[in-house]
Amino acid sequence: MGDNIGNVSEGIGGLNLSEDGVATRKGEFPLLDLPDPALNKILNFLSTKEKNTLRLCSKTYDETIFNLCESTRKWYITIDEDNKKDQMAVLIAAKLKQSVKPRNLEISVNIECCKVLGTMKAAKHPKTVKLEDCFKMKKKILTSWRENITELNTEILGNEDFLKMMTFPKLKALQFRIYENHISSANLDLINCAIFFNSDTLKKLNLQNVSLRSYSFHPSLAKLKLTTLILDKWQMETIDAFLNSCHGTLRVLDINSCFSMRALDFDPFLALQGHFKVKLMKLKHLQIRYSLDEFKSIMTQVIPSKLVSLRLVDNDFDHFGFLDNMRFPKLKFFWFDCDVICQFLSGFELTSLEVLIAVNLKYQEPSWARTDRKDTFKGLKFLKLKELMVEGNDAWSLQLIRQNADTLERLTILRPQKGCQELIALDCDFPNMKWLAMRFSGEPVEALVRDMESKCAPSTIILTDGIQICEEVRKHAETYPYPMQDVVQDMEDIVKDRNKKDRSGRARSSGGSLENPKV
Repeated sequence: MGDNIGNVSEGIGGLNLSEDGVATRKGEFPLLDLPDPALNKILNFLSTKEKNTLRLCSKTYDETIFNLCESTRKWYITIDEDNKKDQMAVLIAAKLKQSVKPRNLEISVNIECCKVLGTMKAAKHPKTVKLEDCFKMKKKILTSWRENITELNTEILGNEDFLKMMTFPKLKALQFRIYENHISSANLDLINCAIFFNSDTLKKLNLQNVSLRSYSFHPSLAKLKLTTLILDKWQMETIDAFLNSCHGTLRVLDINSCFSMRALDFDPFLALQGHFKVKLMKLKHLQIRYSLDEFKSIMTQVIPSKLVSLRLVDNDFDHFGFLDNMRFPKLKFFWFDCDVICQFLSGFELTSLEVLIAVNLKYQEPSWARTDRKDTFKGLKFLKLKELMVEGNDAWSLQLIRQNADTLERLTILRPQKGCQELIALDCDFPNMKWLAMRFSGEPVEALVRDMESKCAPSTIILTDGIQICEEVRKHAETYPYPMQDVVQDMEDIVKDRNKKDRSGRARSSGGSLENPKV
């Protein structure tokens, strides 16, 4: 098939328009002469951008490709401060065309034009910062295209009352962002209504940048059947309501910087009691970040044997004791930044593990730690492990590298200089290694590079340049089939930050890079 098709992208450039509007090229038959199944096979070799380019050849191509390829029927529109006037003009013209000749369009809208006004000095005091009100533009766009919008991501200032009763018949994904100095009962009521009136079709809900320490939020969720739930800075009592409603359908759960109102006045351990009692029967992907008080409560409600990906970030090591009896036979992706979890890896039954990211491993002795230390490093061998990212300067990292050397295909060592002698002393080879990255904070240690090169297959790609490693890590992370928020950006940040930490001696900012720390 590939030889017959040739370079389709170059072929597009050679197409000419005949008088009847049909694109042809000398010596070849028009693609449109093919039956739909055969034409669809050829179109599958083209990217969405190339398909849309081919649509410009003629009206016949436009209609045929539009009907055959679903990807060409979806628009991705981002409206920001710089392009809002141009985007509005395009959308108005498109709406006029749509009213004359309706098409089955799907539109993903991202509205982020409420630009923060004021100086940097004023920005340190949220009450003095003003936001540009894009109310009229929001209303016009959402009202005009509501029947075609399948994904909506917008800022909320609290005056968008038109959203309270508006329904989007095809809406599948909804994301709201609220600026902290604009949190009020009015915009919480707005979010409540928007969720309720679109609950029949809504599958993904993402509520970010909300710090609800003064307002309770109890949405009417009787009909909600979410498959993806992402909550940032919400109180646990609200999360309870969501999970009780969609526990039978939820597949992806991301909890970031959430807290319990009970934990504000009582001992944190009391906050672990009395939460939701339902089991998340279909949950496959779980991410818990900076939510110490709720970690145990959520973990005890999942079905460990069904999890495919798990990420645990910045959770207190004293709260991991209950993991002793958990088993994760289907887990393929595991990211954690606490070395105490390493003590449980052998008991987790990680028979399917393919990707392991273990960072910030500095051994600390928790109150419940096992007394028998002679078997501490046993059981760190994983039969299917292909990718490993570690610091490289601690005992856990060295053992993970040594015990899984024969299956590893990608290895990233973030701080090789700190453990240079130990890495050279590793008595193992890497016969299947395809990609090895060592992120040096200064000049590469040639002795270590040569030693690692001698242990790898001849075809192994070895990188030591920090910028190149960051680019490659990002590209590779984008191919992960695990639908977890911020994984790509956080992975790139953690590679960058190791260089800054080594040079400055400062620890990495909690939850983000040194350039862009998360609040």
